[in-house]
Amino acid sequence: MDLFVAFRDQANRLFRNDGATFTDVTRASGIGDPRRTVGVVWFDMDTDGDLDALVANQNGDEDGFYRNDGGRFTDVAPALGMHQPGRDAEYGSVGPAVTDYDNDGDLDIFIASYGPDVLWQNQGNGTFREVGRGTALGGDYHSTTAAFGDYDNDGWEDLFVASYLADQAEVPDHVFRNVGGIFADVTPRAVLDRGASHGVMWADYDGDGDLDLALANNNARGTHVLYRNDLPATVAARALAVQVLDADGRHTRAGSEVRLVDAATGRMLGARLVDSGGGYCSHGTTPVHFGLLTGVGRVHVRVTVFGPRGRRDLEVRDVDPARIPRHTLEVRAPR
Repeated sequence: MDLFVAFRDQANRLFRNDGATFTDVTRASGIGDPRRTVGVVWFDMDTDGDLDALVANQNGDEDGFYRNDGGRFTDVAPALGMHQPGRDAEYGSVGPAVTDYDNDGDLDIFIASYGPDVLWQNQGNGTFREVGRGTALGGDYHSTTAAFGDYDNDGWEDLFVASYLADQAEVPDHVFRNVGGIFADVTPRAVLDRGASHGVMWADYDGDGDLDLALANNNARGTHVLYRNDLPATVAARALAVQVLDADGRHTRAGSEVRLVDAATGRMLGARLVDSGGGYCSHGTTPVHFGLLTGVGRVHVRVTVFGPRGRRDLEVRDVDPARIPRHTLEVRAPR
């Protein structure tokens, strides 16, 4: 794995992993954004076989979207209309999160922000449309980080958004339930009383099939809370997690994509991104998680991995989620 480092006080840097050492390829690659960056997410936005980088910039700076053209990067955010120009100095982007929120098979982007939060819907042709404005998602919550997770296993990715103010221990966070692609604020009282400031992670810690929630609050009076998800056992079991590893069983395949297809009907059930991050200033290796719609039985699992020859598609057919131990399927990318 290579290493990208975002900075708020100098240009970002990219280090290429050459086996035993790392080489600074920032200048040669053109990805050294000098603006005040606090978040980044990597995925193949144009499906050309390499990973591109959306850079979230603060203090009124415009965002960047660096298209990877064989190891040379070009900021295409202005051309795509995704740079968010004209923001005042107190506004800016903080934490991007990527998933397929509308279950059409491509990856969309949510950006937690100081100022109105943003939802970029992938149009399937290398362009994106902002669809959060005027909805519950588009509020000005002074957000720091967000994490998608289908907490009710209904087949639609829900969203947790954390908020932060330096002088308050508990700034109201938000839980948005995804109802067929439309988000509704369903924040429970417990989260308002004991929420996050920066750290958010959905994970099935007890292996029962549903996603539990860990929150970190760095205020002196904040707490690190773990909320156990107590869905009924029959609902919790309607899930499949997919862990993508390399041929040696290592977590080196960040940027891979996982899609689920109903084996009986051929219907696309959604896509997920294998991410190396999980919240603000954190990293993780949790598997991607799919809640399963009622009526879905066996599924085909399609995994796209990336290498020197571009995209490589793998498929595990006729998977019965009910027969997978701890609801987690392991897929290893070949050498």
